Amino acid sequence: MRNVQNQKSVIVNDVSSGSSLTGSVDTQGFRSARVEFSSSSTGIMTTNTKIEQSDDNSTWEAIPGLVRGTDYSLSAATNLTTKPKIVWNVSMLGKKRYLKVSVEHATAGRGRFHATLSVPADAVDTTDGSGTDTLATG
Repeated sequence: MRNVQNQKSVIVNDVSSGSSLTGSVDTQGFRSARVEFSSSSTGIMTTNTKIEQSDDNSTWEAIPGLVRGTDYSLSAATNLTTKPKIVWNVSMLGKKRYLKVSVEHATAGRGRFHATLSVPADAVDTTDGSGTDTLATG
């Protein structure tokens, strides 16, 4: 069983309006990352939608298995605003420390990247490790 105590939730980027959004997250100490993109836009996503990896948070490269057009295709449908537009599940085993997500869609809207980091190398049991000022454990 994977306890939520051993997860870290991060808002990677949040914009009030726009057709493109980019943000990065530090995954150090975690073996799994789930990144979701949600938006109020109903426009289709373009080929500039991607997730990349880096050791230094500045030099980026594609992640094998997550290359759009090769490993997966973007939906060509006009997207609903009631569910995430895209979800990436990334095993961090053998990956670099940082993930960068980029999304572009045909029409502007409020957008947000949310990352859930899980399966830590060591259990998250401090406020610092959980990325918050208050951690309650029952």
